[in-house]
Amino acid sequence: MLLHDKHVNVFIKKIISYGIKDIVISPGSRSTPLVANLLHNKDYFNLKMILDERSAAFFSIGISKITKIPTIIICTSGTAPLNYLPAIAEAYHSRIPLIVITADRPMIYRNSGSNQTLNQTNIYNSTVKWFYDIPVMDDSENSVHIENIFDKAIIQSVSNPPGPVHINWQFKEPLSDGENKKIAKTLKQKKLKNPIILENNSKINEFLNLVINKQGILLAGPEIENPDEVIKLAKLLNWPIIADPLSNVRNYKFHDKATIIDTGDILSRSPKLLKEKIETIIHVGAPPVSKFIINKLRNIENHIFFEKSNDVLQEFFPITLHIQTNIEQFIKVVKKSELYKSTEFDDKWRLSLQNLNSIARIEINNYFIKNLEELEIKKNLINMLTDENILVVGNSLTVRLLDVILTDSKIGFIYGNRGLSGIDGNIAIASGISSVSDLRVVLDIGDLAFLHDSNSILTARNHAKNLTIIVNNNQGGQVFSLLPQAKNLKNIYDEWFISEQKNISVENLAKSYGCVYYLSKNSEDFKKIIDDSKNIKGVKIIEVKYPKNQYSNLSNVYMNLVKKIEAKIYE
Repeated sequence: MLLHDKHVNVFIKKIISYGIKDIVISPGSRSTPLVANLLHNKDYFNLKMILDERSAAFFSIGISKITKIPTIIICTSGTAPLNYLPAIAEAYHSRIPLIVITADRPMIYRNSGSNQTLNQTNIYNSTVKWFYDIPVMDDSENSVHIENIFDKAIIQSVSNPPGPVHINWQFKEPLSDGENKKIAKTLKQKKLKNPIILENNSKINEFLNLVINKQGILLAGPEIENPDEVIKLAKLLNWPIIADPLSNVRNYKFHDKATIIDTGDILSRSPKLLKEKIETIIHVGAPPVSKFIINKLRNIENHIFFEKSNDVLQEFFPITLHIQTNIEQFIKVVKKSELYKSTEFDDKWRLSLQNLNSIARIEINNYFIKNLEELEIKKNLINMLTDENILVVGNSLTVRLLDVILTDSKIGFIYGNRGLSGIDGNIAIASGISSVSDLRVVLDIGDLAFLHDSNSILTARNHAKNLTIIVNNNQGGQVFSLLPQAKNLKNIYDEWFISEQKNISVENLAKSYGCVYYLSKNSEDFKKIIDDSKNIKGVKIIEVKYPKNQYSNLSNVYMNLVKKIEAKIYE
């Protein structure tokens, strides 16, 4: 006797007991036992149906970025699970908790030529934290086995570092045994909590020896869980912070509390600037967007990493000291140390970098913005957004220009997609964020990223609460203008790298999905559109067109900016 419904109900009870609510389903036949039983218990969950599996998986990343709780994604067998792969890889490298459940035909049909049958065993390989293949089971005692599988899956997904897990669940026809039951609301709730490792005194002393009387920098990378802790650590040591644009440390509320270096990318492009000997770096978060910062800091003698798991994202920096403690708790212990109490921290080093940053910021405003219209639009956007907004930034040129322009921001939170830095899934991720947030979500992406994920406009229309998509139409992938090899590719550069998609109407695409469309004609027009559209619910698409010829000289514009800063420093 098949017990599909009974075993699925064991799974449902388990996720209810952990307080997991967000479930994203893509339609199909083989997943019927899962979907039918979840719908019988829909009052417990936020169930979303998304047609395209790739969009569904990226959408789920957006949800879990906000909730920090695993989102469950469910699909049928065959090619459907393969469409999840790009998002699962992104979730793995971005440390986003997901529970991926792929329905499957019984294993006896594998490699037989049977229709819609793929060997789904561990198909995500090195991009998931854990995998289990559940066979067809007809024994009621296997309920305990199902319970244990999902206990482990949930714990693996949220344990440091968080990430996706994969359950491949085989179902045999008939796909229902008529046991769809409503689950009573009597389940005891469990907590999803990570243990914190407490550091011993020897590690405290080692830390202090690496930072006291040293010229040091705190490097705040993307995906920092609690930016306030970074500020407290900088104040503890009286060190400046090189802040990535996705660290959320460049917020106005932090600028009076610490020295924020928000021109690190520009300063690191010069062999003359930041040339003073940096003796120690403390790294919090993922590697920064700027490869120039990475290259500048790679050979510093002492590297301290704050990372709760054993998986330190150090971009091949040498690891001098790995601290797995919660930063705030660590600071409390350090302050009690006699070595710390007897130390006086000098202001000279911090103020010298503060002055350098101020000069760079003036030159960016006086020169760089005037040479690129897209930067002026970005500056207006950042100045208009407040803590009532979430900004989601696309990759390639978009995030790099944000790195240049972002300072003293009032934006509530800024998210990127830097695990693998792809242009795929941006609209879906922003839609997922919007679906679980009451704030206005603004997605800032390029024209190619918009077209690449255009099928997710349907996902956005169906599930986003208040989403504004800004399409920077600079006629192709202009990030390639910054590559050193661009000058050697003249005959093939435009077609095969810039890849402008001609005769595609963003307006027609937006309207075909029932979205509100705006065309921004200039900077003042853009500000009016941003203001007028803020209270309109649903999806708004703002297209901003830029002259293509502005980007052909972009490398030189960067180079000239660096030279102007050098001249100011050494005049």
